[in-house]
Amino acid sequence: MSNLAEERMTRPDAGVLRSEMQLTAKMLKHACRRGLALIQKPVDSANESFRNEWVEIIEEYKRLWLIRNRPGGMEDSVHRMELILFDYE
Repeated sequence: MSNLAEERMTRPDAGVLRSEMQLTAKMLKHACRRGLALIQKPVDSANESFRNEWVEIIEEYKRLWLIRNRPGGMEDSVHRMELILFDYE
């Protein structure tokens, strides 16, 4: 992802595309960290950190969704992501 700062896209949606790639990387990193934490157990001390990070990811996801898509479908998509928050309680 460090190379992303050096790219020179000239597309009209370059900023949005950059944000989408950054969000995808955040989601992948979160998933990897979560998987490692589950293997190592116990993860109770990390739950708040994981939860806060996931909430931020959801908010960015919603922002980007509304740029690329119609609102009707976002609720279902976000609901699936919000279910993960129960794992962090």
